[in-house]
Amino acid sequence: MSFFSHAALSALLLAGLQAASAQEQAQLVPAAVQIQSKVSVRPKPAAAPVMDHYQQALVRVRSGRISEAHELLRQRLREEPKDLAATRLLASLLLDGGQLVEAAQVLSTAQALSPQNTDIAIALARLQAEQKAYPLALQTLERSAEYARQDADYVFFMAVLAAQAGQSARAIPLYQQALQLAPGQGAWWLALGAAQQAVQDRVGARSSYETALASGLDAARQRQAKLALRQLREPVL
Repeated sequence: MSFFSHAALSALLLAGLQAASAQEQAQLVPAAVQIQSKVSVRPKPAAAPVMDHYQQALVRVRSGRISEAHELLRQRLREEPKDLAATRLLASLLLDGGQLVEAAQVLSTAQALSPQNTDIAIALARLQAEQKAYPLALQTLERSAEYARQDADYVFFMAVLAAQAGQSARAIPLYQQALQLAPGQGAWWLALGAAQQAVQDRVGARSSYETALASGLDAARQRQAKLALRQLREPVL
């Protein structure tokens, strides 16, 4: 099962970086306005600020000097391991360059330090799932699960990983939790039915498949659900 391309993982991390940067800028505006209101004379031109390693890395990225950006970001994370902007940018660049082992290490360290940042957990779990390390990917999501209880997509991803790991009994309550948050997802009902069928819960599986069909499925999934229902109607030998 293919989960996500490395380009998609990189985009996920950059989206988190952009969102964090926008929030920081918004927080700076009131302070800047307050300072300006207190100044009655024209200030002297300020000296150019000294760029830290992260800012220097951004300059290198814009000029295509990626290997130099890598090293600057590594230095930044040695100085400040909790710098999520540097983490996201370094992991994104490493993924783009196919350096998957180091990317996983960077994300794992970041999650251990800041488990509340669920985009980091998702990116790491997706990378692990691409390598078919489904139990490991599930453990990764579980470490940040308390911060994503109301995130239907996060919970559904946990369920998918449990199913892929052969843990259908574990997947079922996760699918159900996700569907409580987003009950109209027909494909999720289909996945729940498959997990229930795997543990021989024929009644539950039949109900889930019927709900899936009623919730709306594409043609391929409709065929899958109807075939499963026909199989469930056959007598058990």
